[in-house]
Amino acid sequence: HGSGSRLSNDPQWALSFLERVSRMAVRDRNHPSIIGWSLGNESGCGPNHAACAQWVKDYDPTRFVHYEGAQGMPEHPAYTPFRRSAASPGSDMRVKARLQGMKMGNPDDPAYVDVISRMYPSVEDLRKLAGSEYGTRPIIMCEYAHSMGNSTGGLADYWTLIRSDERLLGGFIWDWIDQGLVKTASDGTKYWAYGGDFEPEGIHHDGNFCINGVVNPDRSLKPAMWECKQVFQPIEFSAVDLSKGVVGIRNRNFFISTKDYRFVWRLTCEGRGLQGGELAVDPIAAGGFGLVEVGLKPIRPVPGAEYWLEVSARLKSPTDYAEAGYEVAAGQFVMPQYVAPKVADNQAPKTKITRAGDQYIVENGSAKAVVNGQTGYLERYVVAGRELICAPLRPNFWRPLTDNDSRGWKAAQMAGFWSTAGDDLQLRSIESSGNGAFSRIVVEKEIPGKLVLTLTYTPEKGDAIRVGYTLRLLAPLPEPLRVGMQTEVPKSLRKVAYYGRGPWENYSDRQAGAYVGVYETTTEKFGFDYIAPQENGNRCDVRWIVLGDGKRGVSFTGTTLLNVSVWPYSQQMLDSARHTCDLRPLAGSVVVNIDHAQTGLGGTDTWSAKARASEQYWLREKNYNYEFVVSPCTGKMEAAEAGRAIFRK
Repeated sequence: HGSGSRLSNDPQWALSFLERVSRMAVRDRNHPSIIGWSLGNESGCGPNHAACAQWVKDYDPTRFVHYEGAQGMPEHPAYTPFRRSAASPGSDMRVKARLQGMKMGNPDDPAYVDVISRMYPSVEDLRKLAGSEYGTRPIIMCEYAHSMGNSTGGLADYWTLIRSDERLLGGFIWDWIDQGLVKTASDGTKYWAYGGDFEPEGIHHDGNFCINGVVNPDRSLKPAMWECKQVFQPIEFSAVDLSKGVVGIRNRNFFISTKDYRFVWRLTCEGRGLQGGELAVDPIAAGGFGLVEVGLKPIRPVPGAEYWLEVSARLKSPTDYAEAGYEVAAGQFVMPQYVAPKVADNQAPKTKITRAGDQYIVENGSAKAVVNGQTGYLERYVVAGRELICAPLRPNFWRPLTDNDSRGWKAAQMAGFWSTAGDDLQLRSIESSGNGAFSRIVVEKEIPGKLVLTLTYTPEKGDAIRVGYTLRLLAPLPEPLRVGMQTEVPKSLRKVAYYGRGPWENYSDRQAGAYVGVYETTTEKFGFDYIAPQENGNRCDVRWIVLGDGKRGVSFTGTTLLNVSVWPYSQQMLDSARHTCDLRPLAGSVVVNIDHAQTGLGGTDTWSAKARASEQYWLREKNYNYEFVVSPCTGKMEAAEAGRAIFRK
């Protein structure tokens, strides 16, 4: 790996190269799962590789030859040479051409490989490579989508491109499994250990760089695996005419028809099944497409309610890998039947706002909210004597850095302004409009010359308070990692229900495998404990979330789609802990994030600027506006009813 092309250009090593490749081919020639031969990995490029390719092609002409190191064609007139600061014996310009080859092929690869192979191209790199005027060979990513920690963002984007271009074969995610080993902390807690946990001090190690799989060391699934399942599924469903219940079915299999699948459908509303049944689908040949009409009965929409059609393909009979009934593919579509709710008069006519020292006290029915006059933040929310918010509701622009953020695109250096922006905000003004139906509190905060944040607190019927958030960026600034607010609720409110994407965590660039529904869990299970603690647990497209104890609780309902997450730990602890055993739950509360948006995860790699999410998942706007309503709530039924009136589709 470190010697570049030296050995492949040294005739003394020719026999060793040939022995390695020939022994491999002889050993594995009769395995039907072997589809091609690789000449090695990260071993430079030169005539020794070319000799191996010729030998194996003559020995087995039925399989293709692959080698990612074989890049660039120096003999071609369109080749772009790279300067060498120190030429070594036998060094090869093809290695130096690799950066250019990632995008354009420079202009093509040596003739002795049958496929164009690349590691960790971005989606745009891959698009350019496939569109090169010089190349005709198939393209494969021998490594891509580096799945270290909370990663694997943009997988669906890769496959949208791959399925649109016949030259693109696909790729191999790095890696399959996190390579951690069990250790026991001093308090008896078991955790997964990695580099630095075994070596004597001063010995080189790669930290958690071996923790880069889509499954944990014990083979339990990480959230990214559900995205893989969705993106790679062998059946694709598409909406053709949902008003008539017509759905398209494409068989992505290359060899088998759909005769071994049973197709079912279900119509849901806010997590409740309303209709359903089996679909009569004539067998669709490999690569074929067909239409099916779902037997929907007429829907009389409830104002504000959304209706979802779910279709799936399931195994008719057991196989070596799954039991009968296993869902091999699924799709979800929002139905066109939607009636907007009437605009309700939610003004609270008996609201009273008083000032007591540095506090603004809002009394609304049986609710009392306290806004701190020094910070402008809602710091307490009490209903019928019971505390429902127990820490300031503060703006938050940062996240506990993922491996891609910290190791990859260096978020702390590139966007570090936002890591302290919440603390750097200065109070510019705070105004109360008085008492009665039109009362509210308006807070303006700023970082002079950089940004202005306006927060509004408006009491509403039902002991509720509406929180408004407007952020204006005044100067060129890096993109924030999140735009939202963070608070804490009492630890006793441990039962969670929400209406959004789930049930597992999802992000703007990793949400294809998370369907919209009503999901129930607990505060302890809402997040995901990555082996190296980091950002986790986000849910996209959330209409409402409620946290309670089975009797009473608090709900947060967006007027538009929210991102939410719940952590038993502080953000600072998630950002600083090295292992799960280092995490200490907060004593009497849990953290709740109610966000407008969060930047994507990325993961093209985890060591360069390409680790960052693709640009369409950055937070690049100069103005952000969102609202949510904080209310006392008994549970998901009450939250759903309130959500229909508050959320605007």
